Amino acid sequence: MKLGTIFIMLIIFVFAAFLFPTVYDECQSVNASLTMAPVIKVFPWIFLVVVVLVPIYFGLKEHD
Repeated sequence: MKLGTIFIMLIIFVFAAFLFPTVYDECQSVNASLTMAPVIKVFPWIFLVVVVLVPIYFGLKEHD
């Protein structure tokens, strides 16, 4: 894997790791009367899964 790719994935991971608690706290304080409230409350976990899976996908794609 190229050093640039590893560096970019590391920056994205660190950014997501520091952003996750803030996004999680804000999404949990959403008004429950909103129709989209369940989706908003699950968004931090969707965000985390995407941030983890995208670098894994590109890392495995580099080996092909």
